[in-house]
Amino acid sequence: MANISYKAALFNQTREGNSLPVLSGYVTIPVSRIDELITLLKSQRVFMDQDTETVRLPLAFWTADPKSAPLALSGQSSFMATAATSGSAYAVDATPTF
Repeated sequence: MANISYKAALFNQTREGNSLPVLSGYVTIPVSRIDELITLLKSQRVFMDQDTETVRLPLAFWTADPKSAPLALSGQSSFMATAATSGSAYAVDATPTF
């Protein structure tokens, strides 16, 4: 199995009202790995969210280096997957049924 990771970042935001976010950010996916991400997402466990089937994009964050302000937190989106098959896509374990 391999740990497949994509970089993520959260930034502190200057708020002028309660409706604005405190943090904003993104997950970075290289264009060459988009098919891999789609395969990983399709293999994730399905959850019901207000009568809609969803999958969850796992995220983890750590306190960022203070030198890189306004970066508040840096992190990753991380998936466990089996060893790479031929080509750039990864074979992933099937989602278990409960």
